[in-house]
Amino acid sequence: MKIDHRDASGQIELEYHSEESASSHRDQWHHSDLFGKGKLVELEIKSCDHVASKGTSDSSGERYSIPVKDLIELIKIHGKRLPRRRVPQPK
Repeated sequence: MKIDHRDASGQIELEYHSEESASSHRDQWHHSDLFGKGKLVELEIKSCDHVASKGTSDSSGERYSIPVKDLIELIKIHGKRLPRRRVPQPK
């Protein structure tokens, strides 16, 4: 019997929002991404507020991690169960 196992990998963009003033003097953006990191999943949240007329920029970022199996349980507890997908059987 062969056993195959892969840890979490890849990136998912969960949210992206960008807003620019009509005069282009101010722009803001916010985004959240998930990263698979082996046995953990990391959530990264970044935002930036840039005021061109003042030459200032304020940015912030936060990162969180959770074990993959805990994230799966969290989704099962708080998520909505969807109908089972029909998988076509090979002929």
